[in-house]
Amino acid sequence: MTRLWLGRAILLLCLTVLALPVSGCAQQGDSGGIPGRSSEADVNRRARLLPPPTPEEARAPDPALAAGKRAYRFDEWPGKNGRVRPGINVGKVLGERMPGIKFGFHGAPRAEAVDLVWYRTEKPRCDIRVWVCESPEKAHEMLIKRLVHRTNAAIDTRGAELGVSLGDLSFPGEANTKFVRNNINFEVRSDAGDSLEIAHLLDQAVLARPAFDSYDDFAPFCPQIRELRIPNRPTPLSVDAPSSSTSNPMSFVVDVVNPEGGRLFLSWEQSRHLRVEPLDSGDYRIWVSFRWATNGWEEERVTLVALNEWGLLSRADFPARFRLREQ
Repeated sequence: MTRLWLGRAILLLCLTVLALPVSGCAQQGDSGGIPGRSSEADVNRRARLLPPPTPEEARAPDPALAAGKRAYRFDEWPGKNGRVRPGINVGKVLGERMPGIKFGFHGAPRAEAVDLVWYRTEKPRCDIRVWVCESPEKAHEMLIKRLVHRTNAAIDTRGAELGVSLGDLSFPGEANTKFVRNNINFEVRSDAGDSLEIAHLLDQAVLARPAFDSYDDFAPFCPQIRELRIPNRPTPLSVDAPSSSTSNPMSFVVDVVNPEGGRLFLSWEQSRHLRVEPLDSGDYRIWVSFRWATNGWEEERVTLVALNEWGLLSRADFPARFRLREQ
């Protein structure tokens, strides 16, 4: 009987301990650097998952995106009809705070946006992705796609629900913060847990840029391609070569002015059948990229793209024509 009562006493003691509030842990996870929010671990424990598409959403071209827009209340996102601003030079904005930051990659200009990446490899590591879109509406569309089409199916919490004022719309965290300001999308990842602080600096830099009604008004800020030609060669350039061969090396004369200053990056948008290939000598070779003969001459264009560190670009077409002969 004594053993039975002793066993019951131990059981009651264990249940009492388990029922006590873990006040210390709750205090540690209170803010995480963000006013009024719990730690990211607490948020993940309470995370809502993206819902499956409804029957109506299942008939949409992208059912997952349709369901994601409903879950994120995409129609209520503010700022879709705002003005547009030129991009910012992340290296200049963060140079003093983040020595060693580098411009590592610029994505090929697409219809959706100009894709830029800044990064620091020294610890604590940090990388910043920037998309300069043509309009705020496209910036919002890009953000919702990134939130929905990823391996993590949890629904991120908006900054407005956490007491965070950042951009037109934000999804803040310690290690990862996403936000949109006007037509510019940002994603900041930092091993130091200061992604929100970095995001605020970037947001302030965007607000310091002039605002315009249209993306086309950026022209005075964009690189200006004043000249694109091949010396001593007629225009359009004629490429008359055997099938699957290349033309002789040639030098392009390119005169580009960058009103914003800083580095320029030149690349070529390829046509259907021709592509420009850089050579170690600094010259270029025009490559005929398909292997069957054509009937007569065909018109083509290769396009030079000049991009600066601010995410602003311009294009210039170089007309060409080609004819492939049977070998």
